[in-house]
Amino acid sequence: MKSLVDLYKMNTSRLLCLTTFIFSSLLAAEQPIGFPKEKPLVYIAVPDDWLSAEEKGSLFVVPPVENDPTAVEFSHLKATKDNPAAALAEAKAWAQEDFKLTSFEEGDWRNINGLDVNLSRCIGESKEGESLLFLILIRHPKAETHLLLSLISSPEKIELHEKIIHRIFASVGDEPPALPAHVIASENEKAAFTFNEVSFFLRFTHQGMHEYLPAGEIVEDWKTLFSIQKVEGFDDPLALANKIIENTQATNPKSKAKVITDEDTGIYITDHLLPSPEGTTPPFVEWALMRIQKNANGLLCLQYSRRYSDYATAEAAIDNEQKKILSLLTEFSPPSLTQTYCYPNDKDPVFTINFPAGWSLQTIEHGAFSESPDRIAAFDALLNDQADFATATEDYKAKLSRNYDSIEWAPAPSQRTNEALGVTSTHHQAIAMKGALEISISFVTYVRKDGDKFLILTSQRTQEGLEIHGDTIDQTFRSIRVK
Repeated sequence: MKSLVDLYKMNTSRLLCLTTFIFSSLLAAEQPIGFPKEKPLVYIAVPDDWLSAEEKGSLFVVPPVENDPTAVEFSHLKATKDNPAAALAEAKAWAQEDFKLTSFEEGDWRNINGLDVNLSRCIGESKEGESLLFLILIRHPKAETHLLLSLISSPEKIELHEKIIHRIFASVGDEPPALPAHVIASENEKAAFTFNEVSFFLRFTHQGMHEYLPAGEIVEDWKTLFSIQKVEGFDDPLALANKIIENTQATNPKSKAKVITDEDTGIYITDHLLPSPEGTTPPFVEWALMRIQKNANGLLCLQYSRRYSDYATAEAAIDNEQKKILSLLTEFSPPSLTQTYCYPNDKDPVFTINFPAGWSLQTIEHGAFSESPDRIAAFDALLNDQADFATATEDYKAKLSRNYDSIEWAPAPSQRTNEALGVTSTHHQAIAMKGALEISISFVTYVRKDGDKFLILTSQRTQEGLEIHGDTIDQTFRSIRVK
């Protein structure tokens, strides 16, 4: 789906400047909203601090702040579900009651989450100024007439709420969202890799450990796990393999473990069978294979684990699958742990940033946005005219501040200069509040001597995001290269 800013640009001659500072809001916890309220037919997911109210048979949902024209409305149309042309005409007439439409683009019918929907876009003018309208017609098999889900906002607020609005559109369905977005792979999320004919998605990173799960599984209660970890402090893979077994048997005396050696390839695999800790309900038995191999940067560990209900089930599975899994694990080529953004291009970059692999990465003309799969940490990279640097920092801080209920900046930013490269970096830190949600903010400016552009890299994360992704965030900042 194109960005909302792109959709706006398609329908108006006035270009929104994407090279200015763009704030990408982190999504907080969600709440399902159903319509009609008594016996819902259609649901959407909105942030849990947004407000809802019924009026004259319609349901309205709005952000919890004043002077924000953004509004979501559910309503019944008169047009029957077998007459989509009449429904479209009725929706357009509804919009014209309050707006003079300067542009109207009819969408195509498609199926989203089991419902037939049609998204039309239009630009409208009123005494309050210009507005962007999205009109979503919905055909529900249990409804005699069409339903209308509409969203109205100003071009400025569309940028602020862009990710929330995308989430609303993607969540339209006949059942309430059952799981948070970070629990299950979304329709558009790309798998990190496939192993044993199963697609795996990045779900957790901490201190160099990257954990991947199949779609539908959660970190707190997984059945199948694949992890990749770089290990420091060891140069000998066999020594590390023996140490892992020693530690495992010390902490879990009932475990069974051995080392499988392939001296020709330099690969060592530890094979473990471990009971769950005492008191675990329900109990399980875990079979884990860990491949340890030396590479250019030290030791790399790849672990594949399965959990079973009891020893008999586990041992039967091992007898059936061990040879196959060992072969797959030995031959497996691990994915890169980073994805590189280069500005202005890949061939002759001036700025290079290694964002985490498995995070989303969206690029614009002069920047990029990257967000963790659990949506609790994000980066904004923006390139700006160096001639504007004198005022840009304070302008950017002011723009960030307007998106929070409160924000407290550290009293003095730290500054570092690389004389050889002629690059000066300035580091700013802040703690902000959005309702009850605390957000940590870091942004760093990178200025090249005699350069035409300077880089701002911003990290925004919840406290949970800092605990889970802190080392990944640090690695991303450290990855920046300036030519």
